[in-house]
Amino acid sequence: MQEISLDGLLFTSPDGFHVLTDEERSGMHTPWKGPWTGIRDPERHILVTAGVRQAGWLASLLLSARDLAGRTEKQISRAMAPYGYRAGDRVERMIAGERAFGFRYAYDADGDQISGVYGDTLILLNDGRWKCIRGNYVSYVEP
Repeated sequence: MQEISLDGLLFTSPDGFHVLTDEERSGMHTPWKGPWTGIRDPERHILVTAGVRQAGWLASLLLSARDLAGRTEKQISRAMAPYGYRAGDRVERMIAGERAFGFRYAYDADGDQISGVYGDTLILLNDGRWKCIRGNYVSYVEP
């Protein structure tokens, strides 16, 4: 297990995961602006990222976590439309005592024998910060 610090928050990664290197991070597309980190388990083909963004006072008054989840879904669906983006279920969870809203999705991927990506994105507002947790589960084509 490794401890990961993100904007003053401490996460613990399970065995089998490694923290993304700068090289891995630079090759990833994320719609999230602000600090973020990620862990990957290459054996189980799982990637989890978490990001934090300070919410502006007006945005935190006008937008709910549900609203921001809807906007994030639109961003991801536009970016991944060339890869056959498919929307899944809307989800709602309690995380750290706060209600988080999100969505599930899938898309096809190119390169490195990846056949598809299945993901979950959850967003919550906590202490004036938007927090986004994304999990991507990658399907690989056997060589």
